[in-house]
Amino acid sequence: MEELLLKLYEKNIQVSVDNNYKLNLKINGNNDIKDIIEEVKINKQLLIDYIHSINAKKSDTSNSSDILKETLSQIKLQETYDATPQQKSEFLRRFFTKKYAFNIVFTVQLPGSDNEIIRKVIYKLIERHEILRTTFLIKDKEIRQKVHPEISDDFEIEYINLTQSDNKDEILFEEFQDLKSNVFDFENGPIIAVKIIEYNADNKGVIFSMHHLISDIVSADIIKKEISLLYNYFTKKDQQHLPELKFQSKEYASWVYNYIKSPSGKNKINRYKEKILNSLKQDSAINSNHKDSYTTKLEKELNIALGKKDRKDLPDVFGDIYNIYPDPGAFYQNFIEEGRVKKLNKLATIYQSSIFNMLIAIFAITFYNKNKNKSVRIATLHSGRLLQEFENIIGWFASEIILCLSVKEDLSIRKFLENISDTLLETSQYSFYPYEKIMHDLDLNLDTLAPIFINYQVQNERYNMEIAPLHRSSGFGYFVFGCDFIQYDNCIKMMINYNINHFSGTEVQQLVEDCNLLIDQLVAQPEILINDLFVEHTTNLV
Repeated sequence: MEELLLKLYEKNIQVSVDNNYKLNLKINGNNDIKDIIEEVKINKQLLIDYIHSINAKKSDTSNSSDILKETLSQIKLQETYDATPQQKSEFLRRFFTKKYAFNIVFTVQLPGSDNEIIRKVIYKLIERHEILRTTFLIKDKEIRQKVHPEISDDFEIEYINLTQSDNKDEILFEEFQDLKSNVFDFENGPIIAVKIIEYNADNKGVIFSMHHLISDIVSADIIKKEISLLYNYFTKKDQQHLPELKFQSKEYASWVYNYIKSPSGKNKINRYKEKILNSLKQDSAINSNHKDSYTTKLEKELNIALGKKDRKDLPDVFGDIYNIYPDPGAFYQNFIEEGRVKKLNKLATIYQSSIFNMLIAIFAITFYNKNKNKSVRIATLHSGRLLQEFENIIGWFASEIILCLSVKEDLSIRKFLENISDTLLETSQYSFYPYEKIMHDLDLNLDTLAPIFINYQVQNERYNMEIAPLHRSSGFGYFVFGCDFIQYDNCIKMMINYNINHFSGTEVQQLVEDCNLLIDQLVAQPEILINDLFVEHTTNLV
């Protein structure tokens, strides 16, 4: 969109977006402007979104910060505090799934350290981040979080000595899996677990586990970095380099609710819902497959979960959870092998794009080829750290955002990637508003709101296991089609969970094959139009 704005500027045409999100052009002079006006018509909605995102970013940063300052002035020392919508949903799932483990587990190597130093590091981390010593409870029919001055007495750092073991890797894997499946006590804590692992005389470290209720992937990265910094501080007396934390997770939760109620927050929410509704109007795939609204599906699930229990004493937010019992699903694992990863990197350079945006474009086009539906909504994760003040805080900030994309046959891949980049930039502003709230407000089920989910991670290491397809009949159908991409140095692993009410295993395998073929075709013809793709490989998957 920057290129189009530059063309308008060169033609002495002023462009603006009013409060009703209407595009206004002020034409100065009598230049030949027929072609550029036609280009504006074609890209009208994208141009509105782009200008709006720039204006919103300029004006909203100060508004958001002002609301944060106001939030801090309102929060005083109290027994309990607000919980975020994600935390409430996660807390409630424990009512239905008692053995519910949704843990983020990772390792940090600390060569040459002793146990006492590692313990000092962990307890300093717990002292620094309130969320690591926070529990959750129901008070006055609301789910609240409670910050404790110290972590629960039940918290113990376990020590595992593998120096004399013959099967070290096997034991290490079992210890990792043990923490991954650990069921935490949300009400009493602790909601973290730590094991010190001594692998050999020169190699020691920790396995750290936190329930998603109090963390996300960015939180894990923060902890990894801070453990290393604290370790260096305690062993070598290096400068600590830990930024001061003026805010904690509880302040973020209060900010979310204050921001949602503010004029700026309400405007954003309305804009977000408007984009989704416009996408739904253009969606030719919405039919009898989407029978359940949010309300009717939730009611069915609550009837199963609660049976004949009286709901009058249950938390009010019981109406805000969803997919307690997801549809049946299956799992398919495949790979973009090393040769095609190199092709993707080459294409990313040609298009000046990211691998993540490339994967979104490839899957969006592949799904378009499957059903010729021009309106594609893809859910993906955003860190949720909208303000600089939130960047070093541990907690659950990440949220799914819904990308509303339009696949047009006359677009080149380059132009489509520009549109994806603009859409990501604009939609990232809405990450404070979780998609469960959108479903609740619009009475949409998840199959309709966001049929596709894409997540992307990078592992800076080689994948050393067998690179081969794997199909399992067991999986989860939370999304119609959900794919986690994990990029290694030598491949990209695709872990796909799909809803068997919408896809067969053969269809999913064909989709993956088509994605790989698309990569090959783009390398051969980088400037190809979407309409000319798959010409030599047309398969009806419906």
